[in-house]
Amino acid sequence: MARKYSRASIHKTWVVMQAALKYGIRKGYIRKDFELDEIERPNENKVAIKKKNVPFIDQQDMECLYRELMSPKYGNAAKMLAFIMYSGVRISEATALTWDSVAGDYESVRIRSANSRIVERDEDLNPLKNEDGSVRHKTIVKTPKSEDGYRTIPLPTRAVEILKYFATFSEDGKGHVFVTANGTPIASDNARHCLKRALQNSKCKCKDYSPHSLRHGYGSVLISKGVDIKIVSELLGHKDVSFTYNVYIGILNEDKIKEVKRVFG
Repeated sequence: MARKYSRASIHKTWVVMQAALKYGIRKGYIRKDFELDEIERPNENKVAIKKKNVPFIDQQDMECLYRELMSPKYGNAAKMLAFIMYSGVRISEATALTWDSVAGDYESVRIRSANSRIVERDEDLNPLKNEDGSVRHKTIVKTPKSEDGYRTIPLPTRAVEILKYFATFSEDGKGHVFVTANGTPIASDNARHCLKRALQNSKCKCKDYSPHSLRHGYGSVLISKGVDIKIVSELLGHKDVSFTYNVYIGILNEDKIKEVKRVFG
């Protein structure tokens, strides 16, 4: 698998295979002395498809992009992107967010679900096709992968203002939070296209940010301002603090250098 896939894809296969093997051992289909640990997963430097480095948006570019996204020339998808940037939620969590997960004063949101886009298949698991030949997809709502994914996020002023704006599109306070002007839920693909256009028109230094960049920009700014990494990990819904540390290790190393120079000169 290392000759063809990324480490993330191999890991997903390993998780499924591990569960199947444990089931087989428990049922007696596989001998009990079978050692799962003998199956090795390759390191990042040994796989065909390398992990992409996601650029983190810095605070200066956050300001530039926020001004661009809030411009009247963009639709509601732009405002959802601004919310992601100031809340740290995943785009899949934003598109699944409903009003029953928003506090009455708009000061916080509870993350309880996320949208997932999957390929539609027939009974033989063959992908279904559209009339133009493209693969057909559908969106399903999933619960977080771990208990850490369930979380309540306190919101800064800009995120609160965005929620109040979207509240004007909900007459009964129900349904999806982030909707188009016509009241339909915003699709993640439309938001990504909107971000590309806004970045090209903005004064941001980097033009390659993704919605994930906005999420991690939120986390990196918190860390750079001295917020404890465990708190940042909880706000982002990471499975454990070591994962957060690995994501932001570059920023943490920069902080170490600054602190050493501050103390010793």
